[in-house]
Amino acid sequence: MTTIRITTTEGTDITVSCAELVRRVAGKRTVYRGNLETSQVFVKIFVNRSSKRRHFEAELNGLQALTRANIPAPEVLYTGQTDEDYPAIVSRAITNGISMELAWKQQIDENGRQTLIKQLLKVLALHHEAGLQHKDPHLKNFFVTSNAIYTLDGADISTGKTPLNKPASLQNLGLVLAQFQPSDDRRALNLLPSYCDARGWPMTPTLLQKIHETILQKREWRKKRYLKKIYRECSQVVSLSESSSSQLMERAFDTPAMRDFLQQPDRFAGSGTAECVMLKDGNSSTVVQLQMSGDSFVVKRYNIKGSLHRLKRMFSRSRAERCWENAHLLGFYGIPTAEPVAIRVDKTGPFRGRSWFIAQHLPGQTLMQFILDNRDNEKALADIVVEVTNIIEGLQEQQIAHGDFKANNFQISQGKVYLIDLDSMEQHRDAASFEKAQQKDLTRFLQNWASMSEVKELFLRALNGKDT
Repeated sequence: MTTIRITTTEGTDITVSCAELVRRVAGKRTVYRGNLETSQVFVKIFVNRSSKRRHFEAELNGLQALTRANIPAPEVLYTGQTDEDYPAIVSRAITNGISMELAWKQQIDENGRQTLIKQLLKVLALHHEAGLQHKDPHLKNFFVTSNAIYTLDGADISTGKTPLNKPASLQNLGLVLAQFQPSDDRRALNLLPSYCDARGWPMTPTLLQKIHETILQKREWRKKRYLKKIYRECSQVVSLSESSSSQLMERAFDTPAMRDFLQQPDRFAGSGTAECVMLKDGNSSTVVQLQMSGDSFVVKRYNIKGSLHRLKRMFSRSRAERCWENAHLLGFYGIPTAEPVAIRVDKTGPFRGRSWFIAQHLPGQTLMQFILDNRDNEKALADIVVEVTNIIEGLQEQQIAHGDFKANNFQISQGKVYLIDLDSMEQHRDAASFEKAQQKDLTRFLQNWASMSEVKELFLRALNGKDT
């Protein structure tokens, strides 16, 4: 329990009993959940010595602008200074709700998802009519309750005196809708009349095309930022780099055991123990399944085969880094893969050495094993063909070639298909080069079923239906 004393702007002293540190952005701000007398509250404290006042005022001004426009937002109860002379905002906690991100993940019903999109579009229309736009509209910055969607993070609210004009509105609308997966674009575009009606705009094919183009542009911009972010310390990633190695770890998996492993990964590389089972011991790579802190992981170590190989690695990213980036890329696009956990890359001066990629283990069986077990089960085969084809279609839409489409690189876990083994995967900028690489992928994929003509025919029909 943390106790925070604040002298309010009105000159009174209040004490907040904080039970949870919700978020810490190093050198900028901390956010606590706590209690003030009988009220549940959040306390946001601005800790940057040089810019604390500016950040505080931006947050307060944004929340006040939302409130003036009658847009649901956290209610500011107090502002003031902590004992350490940091500006602070105390706001009433919004109870009985969840973030838009979580609500979207939990809502698998189509009608429910349409309702969420419609509600969000109407909130955005209110923003824009009031001359407001959210500059960082990720889905955690919208909070869903039974009767409203609240807008959070006032510091990123840009204010104006008149309704947002159409070009600025479309840019912000595209940025918000780009937070969803590409597979959600059609649904969002179909529901745009709810936004246009609220703005008094006619819904035209030209407007629809412009918004879709903006969504694609904003998503590409977000992707580039995201793929840079995963290589540094941030709210999602922990960086443990040192002179002899660089180490990155998803914050969700930051445990003492994982830190110990990243410090000395070879200590766990033996086979035949309860904690570590050897899956592959090859010249170019070694793969083990590792039990740690109640979780199961797959660890792939990429070896350096000689001095020439080491020199080549000096000028390119390691295969572990490629896996790390590609796994995050697939996650960004909503294409199922094993969740990336951590990487370690050994370094000697400018030279990269061995590297390790750690991902969550997916219990289950390979696509080949599944099909061999279910050749007589028409329903199971049909369902799995649809899932695999959806993955291939998702890759095609983003011009991604996998590079090794053998059946064992599709893993079936808890009824869902995942694409794994990503060190040869590449996203192509050029359509011609992608078409050539994709054709190699499809040829390799169909070779898996050379001795199972009925299975090959199922995939061919499905792939032709997807125009691949």
